[in-house]
Amino acid sequence: MDYDAASDAAIGANVAHPPDQVLSTPPRQLVTAYASSKYSGRKSKSSKETEKAVSEDAGNMVMHAKIFAAAVKYQVPALQALAASKFIEAVKTNWDQDSFAEAAYVVYTTTPKEVGVLRDEIAKTIFVHGILLQKAVVEAVVRAIDGLAF
Repeated sequence: MDYDAASDAAIGANVAHPPDQVLSTPPRQLVTAYASSKYSGRKSKSSKETEKAVSEDAGNMVMHAKIFAAAVKYQVPALQALAASKFIEAVKTNWDQDSFAEAAYVVYTTTPKEVGVLRDEIAKTIFVHGILLQKAVVEAVVRAIDGLAF
């Protein structure tokens, strides 16, 4: 997925913003970037293309979680709802990827308990797909986060 946003210097020009810079990006640019992101439809692909698509989507669980956290921090409800829906969709299709553990950690460490949309999705996914707890990295995250282990 490609996330572009208007820069301060040239409104209307698209400039890429890496996920680690999301929290320092002004809210208006986040909304513009997230709402105008480009998605390509899934068509029949070779196995290498499919593996690449899964890997890209899996990494986006973390990105969506970070954008959600920024939307909560800057009180941008539309961006918050959009990031939550994209996160939930990414988790539904990529729950078995290694980046799920990182996404869970990001969700539980960057969002307040009162805003539980992503937290609920993480907990539900772990409950439904109990096999995740057999992965050492997921087990470590569950043990480390207060409120996730049950």
